[in-house]
Amino acid sequence: MAVMQFVKKNTVMVIAFFAALMTSFLIPIDSEYLGYFDFKTLACLFCVLAVVCALKHISRTPLREALRKLERDGLVEYMLRRGVIVRAFTIADVEEIYTIRNCLEMLTLPAII
Repeated sequence: MAVMQFVKKNTVMVIAFFAALMTSFLIPIDSEYLGYFDFKTLACLFCVLAVVCALKHISRTPLREALRKLERDGLVEYMLRRGVIVRAFTIADVEEIYTIRNCLEMLTLPAII
């Protein structure tokens, strides 16, 4: 009974698991096969999935307020008939990010050494 409830709630995950299991029998796992995966990207995707699953139980009002705050901060944009999209980085944004990152790395360097 509990297994069926889990399958109904997580249908996509169960299908993906069985598809991965079937392909593991068709394609032998070796170092070249594992080289196809970017585990950092997979970890980020799982984190996003966890956030989305957590947001499923939140009403629309707090979610809209959070999106408005992100828009005020310049991170997302409201597009007519498309909804909210993440704003593209400008060259100035990228330069600022790397400047801050460089400063943080310089500050933490003495603690590492």
